[in-house]
Amino acid sequence: LWKTSTSSNKPIFSGCTLIRETDAVVVGCHDGSMSCLSLETGTILWVHRGELGSAVLGTPALIIDVSSDSDGVVFGSTSGDIICLASDNGKLLKRTQIPLDGEIFSSPVVNGRSVFVGTRDSYLYKLSF
Repeated sequence: LWKTSTSSNKPIFSGCTLIRETDAVVVGCHDGSMSCLSLETGTILWVHRGELGSAVLGTPALIIDVSSDSDGVVFGSTSGDIICLASDNGKLLKRTQIPLDGEIFSSPVVNGRSVFVGTRDSYLYKLSF
């Protein structure tokens, strides 16, 4: 067993998502960061400190083959943005150009390159990645 704090030492409300290809797990944090940790040791492999600074509350989801080099980790934030990071290094792949109308507390669901997410404005959104 292991116990690890994220680099920001802020609360974690997000669920975890397994990345089988790299034997890692990703988790969002209340400060808006996304951390990737080794399954075996709990060592932090990468951290994306978003420019938004708004909380990630929902569980991230994986998009398979979102770019030619990597799968994607997609998640929402309380600013209403949907962000997609490369699963192997945390590099920003895509961010919604215009924030959605409501805060995102829910977890996104992925079907192919479509992402579905509910927001605090009482709408369900479908986005393409």
